[in-house]
Amino acid sequence: MINIINIMKKIGRAKQKLKIKTSKIVIFMVFILFLSQISIAAPNIKATQGGPYSDHLKGGWLEIQDGVRIIHLNGSYYDMGYQLGILLKDDYLVSRRAWLSCLNVSFEDMMVLWDLVKDRMPQKYKDEIQGRADALGLTFSETATMEVLELAVHGHIKCSHFAAWESATEDGKLYHFRSCDGSLNVKDPMTGKYASDDQVIIVRKPYEGYASVVIGPCMEVGTDGGFNEYGISTSYSSVITPDISTSGLSSGIRRRMLLEQARTLEQAIDIYSKNATVGWNEIISDGKNSTAVAIEQSANYNRVCNWNGSFENRCPSQIIDHVIRRGNFFLDPVSAGFKEDVYKKSGFFRYILYGLGFKTDYFYFCRIMHYKVMSKAIGKNWGSLNLSNIMNMMRSVYQGKTSISYNIMQKTIGEYSKTWFQSVVCPETGELLISFSNGEKTAFLNPIHHFNYYELINAVPS
Repeated sequence: MINIINIMKKIGRAKQKLKIKTSKIVIFMVFILFLSQISIAAPNIKATQGGPYSDHLKGGWLEIQDGVRIIHLNGSYYDMGYQLGILLKDDYLVSRRAWLSCLNVSFEDMMVLWDLVKDRMPQKYKDEIQGRADALGLTFSETATMEVLELAVHGHIKCSHFAAWESATEDGKLYHFRSCDGSLNVKDPMTGKYASDDQVIIVRKPYEGYASVVIGPCMEVGTDGGFNEYGISTSYSSVITPDISTSGLSSGIRRRMLLEQARTLEQAIDIYSKNATVGWNEIISDGKNSTAVAIEQSANYNRVCNWNGSFENRCPSQIIDHVIRRGNFFLDPVSAGFKEDVYKKSGFFRYILYGLGFKTDYFYFCRIMHYKVMSKAIGKNWGSLNLSNIMNMMRSVYQGKTSISYNIMQKTIGEYSKTWFQSVVCPETGELLISFSNGEKTAFLNPIHHFNYYELINAVPS
């Protein structure tokens, strides 16, 4: 356990690269200010690399629609790994160098983490890692270390997400929103390229398993979330907790498993609830049956939460009819091992003390404000939520148009001011809206792209 503690301390010393520093002057400015209280049309372009269904790629192909790269992976797990390695080789290597450089983590350190979790990794995903390694010209170990990236970045990448259905939406259909929030200043020291620019849409059709669509970077076999052909969707937000384990299975792999194996919400919950490692708030939705849950999870804590459960009406939350939502904290802190008053005492003044190195338990001020502002916007639009309404609503939230104090927080402290991507999907119809960051320009200021993920799953190379 000494090795992993030392590694996590080393990662912690590098964390300033992943967030905006809060100086005493900035804190003072925040205090003063706090008191004062769709789509850009573009012609569709398709570009297939390597030839459709060539022997070399064995069914994998790459296309560009509306300026967004979409990679299609088909076949065995080794095949899918090889296809991604060939088609996204430059992007993969850029992202790998960028993250390792930003976190100041050596290959040896990552191998220590990998050795702790590798025995629980299903063989088919090891086959996929090997396929990527062969295509990239890397060793298996060099590629496998990316599968423990979540242990390294946990707590730095913040997210917010929610699902709404029945009386909360305009047409009764379920909609699932996610914002992937975190510093965009993750750059490759060799090329100067941003890791966030390497985001793609990945369509997977394994020989054994259900087809799925996921969004984000390309380094991991595991995934941050996505949607499958049976209308099951999943997304996460991270929670900092001392209750961690390295004897489980990465949440990214468990998300991959549930997308490929779950046809029902119950099956998805069962897959995700096992082999936990660190702190997550997962939202899993079943679009075809219009229902969703949140799972609060750390190594020894797992609570499945319904929209009308008792903890949804506990400070700092209030029940919103047929809406389940989460940010970067647990609504049941006591069961998760936190102090009972951890949220009630996480006010602005204690946050100042936290910024100065005191009151280290009470750092939730920004996270609670973000959650409340998001919740207020959902409540205001309750009953009329739909695909475009949700995307526009959340862009307004993140742009600070719905709350002056939240706008001030973003511009001074910088929390939630940078976003890798934002997406909203209707799993029943497959309609998907998404915006990506560009360099250091955050996603909620960039164009919105429209896709249908069932059409992506059924696409063939042209």
